[in-house]
Amino acid sequence: MLDWLKVRAPAAASVPAAAPVPPMPPAWPVLAILDAALRVPHASSAAELADALAARRTPPGLDPALADDDGFPVMTARCAAADDADAIAREAGADLSLDDEGWRALALAGAVVDELAARLAGDAASAAGLPVLALAALAPPGWTAMQHAAARRWLHGRIVRAGWPADRVVIDEDGGGVADPAPVLERAAARLALVVACDSAIGADTIGRWAAQGMLLSASHAQGFLPGEGAVALLVDGVAGAPPGAVCATLAESLGADPASLAGLTAAVLQRADVAPDDVALLVADTGHRTGPVLELARHAAQALPQLDGADGVVRAGLACGTCGAVPWFAALALAWHHVRVRGAPVLCVANEDPGRRRIACLRRKPM
Repeated sequence: MLDWLKVRAPAAASVPAAAPVPPMPPAWPVLAILDAALRVPHASSAAELADALAARRTPPGLDPALADDDGFPVMTARCAAADDADAIAREAGADLSLDDEGWRALALAGAVVDELAARLAGDAASAAGLPVLALAALAPPGWTAMQHAAARRWLHGRIVRAGWPADRVVIDEDGGGVADPAPVLERAAARLALVVACDSAIGADTIGRWAAQGMLLSASHAQGFLPGEGAVALLVDGVAGAPPGAVCATLAESLGADPASLAGLTAAVLQRADVAPDDVALLVADTGHRTGPVLELARHAAQALPQLDGADGVVRAGLACGTCGAVPWFAALALAWHHVRVRGAPVLCVANEDPGRRRIACLRRKPM
């Protein structure tokens, strides 16, 4: 991974931790994904997730710790990596005041940040000058601004403890505190950044709320949402700062659930990425089990990318994650990053689980 440091200009002077980050670039950013870490049910890396999805090893399970109003276990996508949430709660202290689901989300975020920070520290030991690293985190929707600020400070401390100099890490205050990844990724396209998404719906509060609203997946409600959890961290940079051969992503999104928006976004993104539709080797999506998004994705794949096999050419990351905020979309991006590196061919990434928004990314190698 050290190559990405070699192409950057050496750092001049230390930048205080409170230094401002550059302004947000225009919409539809193009950024380089340099590394990724994830913790989701059935996988602790993008490669493991790819294998699990290919082998159909991502089934949800009856959760003995959570029950519906009738006392029966509910179906969830629980991530074992979050089971040390109690230890995280004791370590993080009282500033956060999170509920059980919040501590599980933070435990998963800490795991992916630790993993990337350790690899970054290894690179830092071999580099003469280091760029400023911006930390951006997407809060679960229910967190307060104070909880999110405390979580960012805690994650910042873990990066520093791993070995990246404290005066070379800044917290992206403007990009934090929101559940929408678009502005965070737009800002990340301008500089080196570690972007984290985490969330957990594995808790009695969420189960009760979803059940009361008629949203919960059950035997009598097959189109309900599957409670899930996970965390994904992406190390990203502007394309100019990435070495040749790095995986670059061109992103776009639109409001509304009109299926036609997927076709328009796909055509525009492929054109901007200079990728012919026939060259796309795979379609990766955040789609889960619900019939509407699954059928929409299948129709879109057949129309926009007819060369793809309907079974093996379309991969749904949401099957492994369940419903947990921005995590399935980030997992899809990490999965697409993995497949581009393995296949050496462009991959299209789609988000259609959100009923009010559609997202598209085209990932490809940066020309040598």
